[in-house]
Amino acid sequence: MYCFSCRLFLNEQKYSKSSWRVAGVSNWKKAREKIKEHAESEAHLTSMVRWNTFKKSALRSAFDVSDALGKAKREREKQQNRELLTRLIDITLYLARQGKAFRGDDESDTSRNQGNFLELVKMFSQYDSVLKLHLENLKCQKIGKNRCQVSLLSNRTQNDLIKALATFTKREIRKEIEEATIYSVLIDETTDVSHCEQVSIVVRYVYQMEIKERFLQVCNVAKTTGEEMEKTVLDLLKNNNLQIENMRGQGYDGAANMSGQYKGLQSRILQHNNKALYVHCQAHCLNLVLVEAAKSSIHFITFFNLVQKLYVFLTSSTKRHTANVKKPCTLESV
Repeated sequence: MYCFSCRLFLNEQKYSKSSWRVAGVSNWKKAREKIKEHAESEAHLTSMVRWNTFKKSALRSAFDVSDALGKAKREREKQQNRELLTRLIDITLYLARQGKAFRGDDESDTSRNQGNFLELVKMFSQYDSVLKLHLENLKCQKIGKNRCQVSLLSNRTQNDLIKALATFTKREIRKEIEEATIYSVLIDETTDVSHCEQVSIVVRYVYQMEIKERFLQVCNVAKTTGEEMEKTVLDLLKNNNLQIENMRGQGYDGAANMSGQYKGLQSRILQHNNKALYVHCQAHCLNLVLVEAAKSSIHFITFFNLVQKLYVFLTSSTKRHTANVKKPCTLESV
């Protein structure tokens, strides 16, 4: 019988007889007494200390290796997520720039059309290895063959990407306005398809010797009174860190709530900054001129009435509309 710890961790000559590493014990008559005696000997205690020290150092090394492997794996996953997000941001930019809808009516896995965003992801995955691998991992995850993985394709992620891009764009616009110092605002009201009153706000300024007009925000308003419009404009300027003292111009239509001399928006803004001069919107002025010019001549009235009647006559019948098209668009012509 030999001692495991002594054979591995004792090399000194002074322990050669008592360590049970070279000459073991073959007399089993007094084995219990000899085992107890050896367990209390200096040689065995020294070997046990060395053994425990080795186990701790080996365990620490194993943890260090595990941490290094885990860190490398996390960095690899971060890089993959960055590459994936880069492609998703490009798709988001494309849809936003083209004014296209992101989501469809049915985005389930069985849907034939999951919306523009998901359909673009699937199309680009045929040519891009990053998107292809991500979709394959998601597919394996759904059938239980892969660990939990973030999709990054949900409607919440799409909204987060849109908001992040909007925040970045606004930040860049604010930087340009801060460098330009002075600016003007252009405001117009409109009603959307849900009959909600909205106010679109555009900022006009000079940046690096170039006149720029930047759309800033659309605000929903419950009322369109001068007081309500004033509150909307002041809140917008405050939220975008724009000082009203730096405003030099206001451009609105000729409605009383906007251009009113006493209670209109322009007069209320002048009370905060008398240098913000009001100018009637040139686009609205041109539209009014054209309308009044058309009404002032019997020839204009007759012409446009005839054009309108012809349009109604042709579009009310598909046969008449087709007869007036020289060459219908067909697949062969395309």
